Amino acid sequence: MKPFTLRQAQPEDAARLTAIAFAAKRHWGYPETWIQQWRADLTISHQNLVNPTLVVCLEDEMAAFCMVSGGDGEWDLEHLWVHPNFMGMGMGKTLFNAACDLCRKRGGRSLTILSDPNALEFYLKMGCVSQRSVASAIPGRTLPELRYSL
Repeated sequence: MKPFTLRQAQPEDAARLTAIAFAAKRHWGYPETWIQQWRADLTISHQNLVNPTLVVCLEDEMAAFCMVSGGDGEWDLEHLWVHPNFMGMGMGKTLFNAACDLCRKRGGRSLTILSDPNALEFYLKMGCVSQRSVASAIPGRTLPELRYSL
């Protein structure tokens, strides 16, 4: 397996990052009506990229990314998506650890994650602690909120 690289996202990456987010969300088999309800949340714009955003590339192809926001010690993991073609290669773990390092360097003490239920096991394996369940925009569905001490 070829090594992958990590870099800061650039404004011109927004469309590809959006495509990664949509592909990863669709990977879990959600109905297309739900995917369309999440369109605004999954779309990465140039304005979103004012937040620290890291991209994993395999050769020249963007394969995964994460975005954090916050300050004053409290940070949020806004996005962490791995394109399905690249799942299982360690990119999610690399991004999570890099996001934690970035937040620590900016004075972060904790990272909050509002997770998709399908990603819960990953975050627990990374050492996150489940805090509570939060109502989703989809009626009758809840999302796990997790916290990671930096």
